[in-house]
Amino acid sequence: MTPEKNAEILYDHYKDTFQIQLKYIDNRNRYFLTAVSLVGLLFLFVADPASKQTLAGELIKKYLSEKVSFAPYYLNSLILFGLLWTLVRYFQEIQTIRRQYKYIGALESTLTTMLDPIKIERESKAYQGDKSTAATFISTLYKLIFPILIAIAIIGTVQAAPPNQPIFYYFFDNFVGLMILLLTVLHLLRTYGKAQKPAQQPTTEAKE
Repeated sequence: MTPEKNAEILYDHYKDTFQIQLKYIDNRNRYFLTAVSLVGLLFLFVADPASKQTLAGELIKKYLSEKVSFAPYYLNSLILFGLLWTLVRYFQEIQTIRRQYKYIGALESTLTTMLDPIKIERESKAYQGDKSTAATFISTLYKLIFPILIAIAIIGTVQAAPPNQPIFYYFFDNFVGLMILLLTVLHLLRTYGKAQKPAQQPTTEAKE
């Protein structure tokens, strides 16, 4: 095939890859909003334990029956498990997005070489060079502030466990809470551990 045809095929692949990346970003944002909502509920329950009973009663009245009994610690365990599942998916999407950005950056580098003097650098150098206050704040929110809030919510939830909580739910909540903390710490180590390593190919790096 001619160089022009090769460049056309590669550019089509580049566009398709970027569309897939947008889907990953959309998934990440949905998981993020879900996780924020669940963490917010945990903070609410720690600050106002009575709200847990109120919310449980409202959910029963709306979806089940007023005759059904529902202990508050059921809801607590359900939210913790939901948060664990959401964070697993959220952190997976983040890692996928990072790998995709590197791949997209490599495609842009190859296309720029093939189409010289045309430069295609939207997802690599352009994003990498974005050091605006808004971009820095958003990056810090995703990478640092939110994981810290998760840890605080989990620690507060475990410490605020009622003394009459059944032993099964006590151990379940502690186990799930520990898994969430471990997952969060590993995410932070992966994020900032990689950030401290020198990049081998600067053109393939991009901001989330």
